Amino acid sequence: MADTTRAVVNLITSGTLEKYPNVKIIVPHCGSFLPNIVDRLTGITQVLAKQGIGEAVDVKTSMQSFYFDLAGDIYPAGLQILRTLVDDDHILFGGDFPYTSVLQIEQKIHALEEDLSLQEALPKYMYQNAECLFQSNKR
Repeated sequence: MADTTRAVVNLITSGTLEKYPNVKIIVPHCGSFLPNIVDRLTGITQVLAKQGIGEAVDVKTSMQSFYFDLAGDIYPAGLQILRTLVDDDHILFGGDFPYTSVLQIEQKIHALEEDLSLQEALPKYMYQNAECLFQSNKR
């Protein structure tokens, strides 16, 4: 979990997103720790920038360029946090197979389907967003 978060933070703070704006990145496991520490990371970059270390970064804005999958144990709290930070068009279903059993994946799908607050977004998560993302990358 920490490695995923560290890698994404590095992409954000290193200027890589600005250098390669057309690269589409899918962050696994709902962004791992990142959605939980967005404000703190933004604050840290501001403090460090004032000391001449790096540049201040608006992590919330940077997160808008990523796509996030729903693999792992992210529901319901992790998904709720992520939805406050990125548009539903940037969330994709992920099952994490073979590390997560088929039965567990089916249980997660069922839980998502039962959540009335997700009814409009669920088709996007389950297939529409992936279709759009991968269709736009065909050459």
